[in-house]
Amino acid sequence: MSRAFFTATPDAAVWEADLARGAGPGRIHVVEPVGAFEDDREGKERRFPGNLTLSFRSREPLQVLGEVTGWAGRGPERVRAIEEGLAQIGALGGGGIID
Repeated sequence: MSRAFFTATPDAAVWEADLARGAGPGRIHVVEPVGAFEDDREGKERRFPGNLTLSFRSREPLQVLGEVTGWAGRGPERVRAIEEGLAQIGALGGGGIID
């Protein structure tokens, strides 16, 4: 991956951690960009003008300031429903990274 992605909203961070792949539960880190960053468009601007999710991306590193512990996820049923919806979007040709 050529970019680091981050968000300024706790709700979006929980969703990303819930949907993270790999062994074990997702993790949420408090980070600070050390260089230039931009809005993470990823097709959102076509449906929702502006950066309502406060999501960003950077080619520069992020400094990890700490880890958020004790956060509550959405629950397996809700996460599964979101994953199924994302799979449907992908099957229709959406959901790719816009560079």
